[in-house]
Amino acid sequence: MNLNEERNYQKLMDALDALRLSEENRKTADIYFSQSEGKEAEILKQVKPQDLSELPEEDQNKSISYIEHLKKRGKKEELSRYVRFVAAAGGSTARYALFHHVYMLKDLQEYLPPDQSLAIRAEALVWNMWTLSWMNIKELVRPVPDNLKLLRQAMSLCCHKYDNAKVLLAALYLNEKKKKEENQRAIQQILGRHFSSEGSEEREIIGFLIKNLVSSLPAVFQSPGLNEEEKKMLQDYVVTGNPQGSFPQDLAKVLTGKQTHQYLLTLLSGCAFLALPYSKSFPVFLQIMAAANPADTMNACRQMSEDAWFQEHASRLEWILPVSTGFFVQWYMKNRVDGRFRHMISCAQDLVLEEMEKEESLLNSLQHAAVRAGELYQKYEKKIAELHAAEATEARLGEAEAADEGPGEVPAVEWSDIWELIGEAGIVGSLAGAGGSLITGTGVEDLL
Repeated sequence: MNLNEERNYQKLMDALDALRLSEENRKTADIYFSQSEGKEAEILKQVKPQDLSELPEEDQNKSISYIEHLKKRGKKEELSRYVRFVAAAGGSTARYALFHHVYMLKDLQEYLPPDQSLAIRAEALVWNMWTLSWMNIKELVRPVPDNLKLLRQAMSLCCHKYDNAKVLLAALYLNEKKKKEENQRAIQQILGRHFSSEGSEEREIIGFLIKNLVSSLPAVFQSPGLNEEEKKMLQDYVVTGNPQGSFPQDLAKVLTGKQTHQYLLTLLSGCAFLALPYSKSFPVFLQIMAAANPADTMNACRQMSEDAWFQEHASRLEWILPVSTGFFVQWYMKNRVDGRFRHMISCAQDLVLEEMEKEESLLNSLQHAAVRAGELYQKYEKKIAELHAAEATEARLGEAEAADEGPGEVPAVEWSDIWELIGEAGIVGSLAGAGGSLITGTGVEDLL
């Protein structure tokens, strides 16, 4: 072994140390990396999955640095071996030892089987609320003939201590299966054939998703959260509730004033919406979320689903969610959901006109406030310029007195004049609280 080979070997050993493998997996790794080509696949089957998400950041960086070292030097064989081993050991959580950002996965995909690549991508996307959009997660349901099988296999590779990635994959599996069923049903109806759906696998995934929604529900609410009685009431309702009836008043009372965690509400509500037709538990769960935070719940449903799916199922949300028709009108206007807004015009024209008048009134108020803010801003500038001029004059007069040139007159401008203007600007603060800052770039505090 020459010097370069020794250095590369030491880098590999450092990377394997950083993975903090179980004793059994480390022994398997030593065998795997010492074998010649041809036997790797059989050895990889002996690796036991472990959660790599708990690796300290320093150790994650060591593993990723080794990958970058191999990529830069064009060592594709060594890179392939290492990537495949990490994927076998970490399942979906291999993501933490392979790359920092999801776009970096494309450089490693050629070394990964499709199901492992899918699981790793799901893990990379699921923990950030801003990547939980259809634009991103549609990559998990690429239009290939066996994508349902891939999604199911990817679920089996999820080994994070929390099931977030597995929940996302389960919801996408059900969503994709429903779309395929509808297409097949349409074809079979044309051909005059009977349609039958698969059974046990689908029921297993539905059961998993419901169980996870029930167990995760209390974590949606910020401290002090739910007491034991409230928790039981809400969890029982997810399992046994009927979304077609009125939302129970005792549950509405429990949820009044409760604050929610936006990330978890987004993930769970989005997944429930993707699986909406499969069980009463999914619309019931959305009822609870909407009773606590209707805007974030609707945002999640739209953000995480394909537009056609949202448009098709939004009418059911209008029917079951415990919010007013006026809320839907406002939300559709704000989010420019044209199809549903046109529907609202056809069925609730007076209400739509009323909400549009409110919007126009608010817009006029904000425009007036913006003009007033501009006038006040000019006054601030003028007063501050006068104050600075006065301070400069005072400094010059001080120098003149020191030279026995006699005192002079100092312009009477005080900081109190500025504070009076700030008091006059009260409208700016109150409207900014409702509609955002009206003075951009520089605030009052910056001017002072």
